[in-house]
Amino acid sequence: MLEKQKLLTQNAVNLDSRNRPWSPKGRLRGLFWYPRLGWVPLLTYGTQPNRGYQNRYLSQWADSAVAHVRAVFCGHWHGNAGGFYKDLEVVVTSAIGGQLRGDRSGLRVVKVSDSAIRHNYYALEDVPKEISLD
Repeated sequence: MLEKQKLLTQNAVNLDSRNRPWSPKGRLRGLFWYPRLGWVPLLTYGTQPNRGYQNRYLSQWADSAVAHVRAVFCGHWHGNAGGFYKDLEVVVTSAIGGQLRGDRSGLRVVKVSDSAIRHNYYALEDVPKEISLD
């Protein structure tokens, strides 16, 4: 288990609402999935993990006793997708170009606060001039 927690720490960007290192005092935590862990998203549809060695730690991340991770954000799948694995939300954001389905290229804005993790996807042609994080 300790090795898995080290892996989480090495590969997650965990900042509080003021961009300071995250403090484990019961706050929510989001994990941003980096390519060095694998190109395949943890989930694409529904509740069953994608097959592959990249997802061998998914069940540990879903355990609230490990790092308080509540959401995993990943990308480079050429489409928007996601779902829930137990209480863990998995959000897959499409690539900027080369969509494989009808999804439009865009970006996702994520806000992590002490009590919630909120996110919105904007197609490139629909990105507002100003985005409120309130």
